[in-house]
Amino acid sequence: MSFILAIIAGFVTPMVEGTVSGFLQKLQTKDIQIEAGENRALTFAILLLGVAVLANITGVSANAFWLLIGGILGLFAMRIIAAVKGMASKKKTDDAPAEAVAED
Repeated sequence: MSFILAIIAGFVTPMVEGTVSGFLQKLQTKDIQIEAGENRALTFAILLLGVAVLANITGVSANAFWLLIGGILGLFAMRIIAAVKGMASKKKTDDAPAEAVAED
């Protein structure tokens, strides 16, 4: 269950990054500065921490390894899906000329 929640947390990270970065901007002081590139990483970490806390409260096992793997899969889900689709379409185009030669 925590693995699935981690996938969801990774998937929604880009969607809630703006909200979380707005909140983090309010917390900044001159001693603690958050760079623009760190917002997504912080959002991702906060969401995974939320999943771990939720899992702990409900008594579900939350192995850190599976939380991280699930989060990474969710975070890069759209890129992974696009890569798989690209490989599948490339395989179809590679197979098509071979079939055309066999028909002649």
